[in-house]
Amino acid sequence: DKGHPSLKIDYSFDEINSKQLVTVEQLQNLETTPLYKIPLDVDIYTSSEVIRERITLSQKKETFYFKGTAQPELVNFDSQKMLLCTKTDNHSNEEWITMFKRAPLYLDRMEALSKIVKNYESNSEGSEIVKLALTDPHWNVRASAIKNCTGLIKENREEIKSTLMKLATSDPKSDVRDEALIALSNNYNNDEKVNQLIRTAINDSSYMVMGTAITSLIENDRNEGIAMLKQMESDSNHNVAIIVSDIYTAYGDDEQFDYMTYA
Repeated sequence: DKGHPSLKIDYSFDEINSKQLVTVEQLQNLETTPLYKIPLDVDIYTSSEVIRERITLSQKKETFYFKGTAQPELVNFDSQKMLLCTKTDNHSNEEWITMFKRAPLYLDRMEALSKIVKNYESNSEGSEIVKLALTDPHWNVRASAIKNCTGLIKENREEIKSTLMKLATSDPKSDVRDEALIALSNNYNNDEKVNQLIRTAINDSSYMVMGTAITSLIENDRNEGIAMLKQMESDSNHNVAIIVSDIYTAYGDDEQFDYMTYA
């Protein structure tokens, strides 16, 4: 039927009866959207195994009970990440960390990372996850970690600089190289090795990375950046012309009037 479910998921453990409780509430407006019947899997992570349970949502609010000898490390709701929904998944920070480390899917790691980066501190379990995410197999996890690496830089400035420089030059995904350049420019703008890397990145195969590199250069040294753009004015490539004109729009002056008029 029309619309989609909006779910709120809460977790608790009944120590007296050794039961894990999962309470799910469907919050969508039932005047305009139906109450859904939703089959899904729940994975229960103990210290030694993962137990999969199948449940079916059918009420506005209901609680499911799972037997166990001790509180699990994680209850992964919709463990196959099949649902098209919005949700508020009320895990603890420790549970999000467990999800990133142990759950098998890209969406598990991406969701967990999006929660961890909101409040992680330097030299914490959360910062370990963000550092681990910088080398994740999936490019989007790496890019997200780069966007949120400020706490890591506070921990070990030189180590993270080295990691970011490697990502900026050799990561196979242009989105990751671009985010790494932005992080380097924002946090190491007085570092000559970083500035030299940015100059080299102007020749990157990605137009997005090229534009970021020139913008970083012009913000650090306007004269050098404008001179670099001047050399690119004669390039007949349409994408290069867009980069040049966009940057002139933001940083140029009357000297670029002819180019902007006739390019």
